[in-house]
Amino acid sequence: MHASPDQRIAAIASGQHGAVTRDQLHAAGLCDSSIALRVRNGRLHRVHRGVYLVGHRAMSRTTRWMAAVLAGGEGTYLDLHDAAELHDIARPSWRYRRRRSVAVISKRQHRPARGIRFQRTRHLPPTHVTTIDGIPVVTIARLLVDLASCETPTTICKLIDEAAYHDRLDLPVVRSVAEEFRTGRAGYAIVMDGIALYDDGERGTDSELEEEGLRFTESCGVPS
Repeated sequence: MHASPDQRIAAIASGQHGAVTRDQLHAAGLCDSSIALRVRNGRLHRVHRGVYLVGHRAMSRTTRWMAAVLAGGEGTYLDLHDAAELHDIARPSWRYRRRRSVAVISKRQHRPARGIRFQRTRHLPPTHVTTIDGIPVVTIARLLVDLASCETPTTICKLIDEAAYHDRLDLPVVRSVAEEFRTGRAGYAIVMDGIALYDDGERGTDSELEEEGLRFTESCGVPS
């Protein structure tokens, strides 16, 4: 017995935290008019250009992240503070701050989109990206380099410490990725200073981090 378009769509959405793309809807057997009909009757809910939720509007954090990555298309990855949460190494205070936009990174140029902060980079090799729970995301090593554009060495040190606690730290890889950005990247020195603090055992307390300021801000940028 062949699966119906809606059954195929449900199967796709179940592996993508409830989100699907227009291209995937087409591949499942829907034409544009069928998509429009399902939007009108509430079976599909548009969240970004070319991205829909299946069956309901409710979005968990993972659904929000997945939808943003899907909106960027192939070669788009979760980055910055959202990626730190997905890797489970985020600072506790970050989890309770409401961010207006999900940060993603790609080699492609994207038009502005509500709820998504697109960052473009020319350097994003396969060794800098991975997948967690089905969501494309930068690796911890690349994440530390990108976060260094808007965080302090002490915060980078704490993130390294948290990654080590979860047995996800490979310091030689972090150093290697940082070296790739040694020229023309302001965050390089921040990462190396953070590694030096970690090597010296200066983890810092949460209160010290608050005094220093976590520099959590939507203005975090990832230079190319």
